[in-house]
Amino acid sequence: MDQSSNSVPDKNKPAEPGMLKSVLGFFMSRQFLKTVVTLIGLVAISFFLLNAGLKWYTNHGQRLEVSNYIDMKLNDASLQIERSGFRLEIIDSVFLVDRPPHVVLRQDPAPGSFVKEDRRIYLTVTKAIADEVELPSLAGTYDFDRYLRKLTMLDVQGKVKERVYSNRYQANTILKVFYEGREVSESELKAGFKIPKGSMLEFTVTSKAGGLADVPKLTCLTLEEAKFLIQDYRLRTGRIQADATVSNKELAYIWRQDPPYSPGATIPFESEVHLFLTAKRPEDCDSL
Repeated sequence: MDQSSNSVPDKNKPAEPGMLKSVLGFFMSRQFLKTVVTLIGLVAISFFLLNAGLKWYTNHGQRLEVSNYIDMKLNDASLQIERSGFRLEIIDSVFLVDRPPHVVLRQDPAPGSFVKEDRRIYLTVTKAIADEVELPSLAGTYDFDRYLRKLTMLDVQGKVKERVYSNRYQANTILKVFYEGREVSESELKAGFKIPKGSMLEFTVTSKAGGLADVPKLTCLTLEEAKFLIQDYRLRTGRIQADATVSNKELAYIWRQDPPYSPGATIPFESEVHLFLTAKRPEDCDSL
């Protein structure tokens, strides 16, 4: 008889009842149940912690409305931003001539936006110290009005300090430039003369009116003759006042003028001469 065949187990032989009972007993044991309960507890705790962490990360799902900080003083805006649970960050500062310093100009996020707590609020504010700008050269732009437009684009102001009559240059031609009382030469302008934004420049410019004219003698002339002479002296006819005797002003006579005539008296070109009329030629005209 082959002994080796007796030592090989029969795979088709059903499991012994004792083994099944042992496995079933393990799954029903107190130790196994305790392990299962522990695993379930760990899963529940992990789920709770994960959910709580997500809520914390997203700030419990709350979204806060951003207030309007534009035109507020920076200190006031900073306090309000902090109280709202946000953080402040200034990303730019700009000097504006017509605005006081440390005022909010722009903000991001925009007013009325809904954002999470602890979000950064980015502000652009005005600054106290003006930026310096380089003045344009006078070359090619001696006309005061044209040069003033260039200055306006640079936030620099300009005004006429003095008008001077000149028969050499056209009216409104810039002759001199002054900054803080000091004359700025053309060579300085060409080299790149810089001043702060908002500064004031003063100018000496030419004028059609300018120079001095002699005061003409107008008494005893008719109004028509006086007007012609006034124009010839580069002056203007001013107020005309007639007395009760005058019915036709053009044929009336000048009996008084203002300013009065005197030898050597002068007045600026384009000045007005006021005339006083009467119907009859003054009696003392022949003696004048």
